[in-house]
Amino acid sequence: MGYSRINREDHRIKDHVGTPRAVLIYGMDLNPKFGYGMSGEFWSAAYANDSTKESASLTTWGLGLGGRYTPVPKLSIGPLFNFYYPGVGAKSGSSSWHYSGPGYSGGLAAVVAPSWATFGGKLLMSSVKLKGHGEVGRMSGYEGVFRALTSLPRLPMDFGAEAGYSSSHPVGEDTSGNRQYDNDFKGWHAEGGVGLRISRFFLGLEGGTREQTQTDHLVGWPVHRDTTFVESGQTAKFGAEVSLPLSLFLRGGYVWSSLDPDTKVSLNGETRSKITLGIGTKLLGGRYAGDIAYQRGSSAFEDKVLNQRVADNAVMLVVKGVY
Repeated sequence: MGYSRINREDHRIKDHVGTPRAVLIYGMDLNPKFGYGMSGEFWSAAYANDSTKESASLTTWGLGLGGRYTPVPKLSIGPLFNFYYPGVGAKSGSSSWHYSGPGYSGGLAAVVAPSWATFGGKLLMSSVKLKGHGEVGRMSGYEGVFRALTSLPRLPMDFGAEAGYSSSHPVGEDTSGNRQYDNDFKGWHAEGGVGLRISRFFLGLEGGTREQTQTDHLVGWPVHRDTTFVESGQTAKFGAEVSLPLSLFLRGGYVWSSLDPDTKVSLNGETRSKITLGIGTKLLGGRYAGDIAYQRGSSAFEDKVLNQRVADNAVMLVVKGVY
């Protein structure tokens, strides 16, 4: 479980976002060939603008169930099923709205672990239906992710990579059946990282890129001309950890990211840079762990009429336990 809070402030606005989260995972091996697992999760994000008194919230809780079948050593496959119930709302002045409803996802996952690497992948199909504020929204889609991890046997180095593709189709209608929105989202991402462990020190470097295409089928109504937006982003991360006495760990890192909400429009992007510093502990052989970190960063927004920088800071607290 954990909690983080981000505060932002510049000459025009002052706002904050709080995000508590709790996750419980249970797994059991019935025998060498079969096993199962269950999970429960609660996640929430609350936004408040201290200048305009506007607010928004997103809350979801979910339950998961999975199985494992190992037909041969170093190969495992199994089904996945998740039920979740999201809710989203906002308030501005005297007006407010709220949507909520059930969602489902299911699919298959597989892990192959030869002696020199570990490969994993999953394919999920999902569907969610939200109601509220005189409208009904539904979304269906799928997601595929592939991961690979390996290490050099003669060097204290680890390598990892991930690639994925997703597609979703949200549609909204009012109580009379009139369509309010109709979009297609298709996106991909690719990430990679390397870690180096030397004595009491661990260094890590990660990088990634992603792109998402949104097609709005109702722009230009009633002509119904499709309009397409292409969003892209890149991320680079560097972190270091040092082991201290009394099972303590001191951590620090730097994160840089960029976001272009529409690659067809020039001077319409955002860059972020963040520095983090934290301390953590592991107790009883790593069965219990706790981390607290402070993050300081800034965001630079750029468009045709405005070029500004907004500072933000965050405090994060995470507690983990294995039983």
